[in-house]
Amino acid sequence: MKNQFKLFGVAVLFMAIVFSFAACGGGDDSDTTPTMPTITSVAEFTTWLAGKPANTAATAYHVKLNVSSLGGGSETPGSVGKALKDSDRFVSLDLSGSNLNSIEAGAFAGCEKLTSITIPSGVTSVHTPLLSIAL
Repeated sequence: MKNQFKLFGVAVLFMAIVFSFAACGGGDDSDTTPTMPTITSVAEFTTWLAGKPANTAATAYHVKLNVSSLGGGSETPGSVGKALKDSDRFVSLDLSGSNLNSIEAGAFAGCEKLTSITIPSGVTSVHTPLLSIAL
């Protein structure tokens, strides 16, 4: 009788492992869900963006950018806006973890491949025009 309980326990454990493995994708590496990198400097963002292959608006890169400054307007060398404006990559930008209290005028002017921006709750002023895109 004791051996039957052990065998039953081993069978239940085996089924739990198989179910867990299947629920997690069964080890299949074909999952293409994009991960959102967290980047902590404008320079790191610029380098990261330059290393990414071209994409489409539907496959925009989702980036969490945690910075204390955007570095100026999109014409300012070394700014987030300049990196976006000069790139042909589509980007969805999440600034929610950034320590920003204002966003400069023209920060994203001409950034035609910017698909969305999440602004941090600490932002108390957005200077206009924030962006300008020719239609």
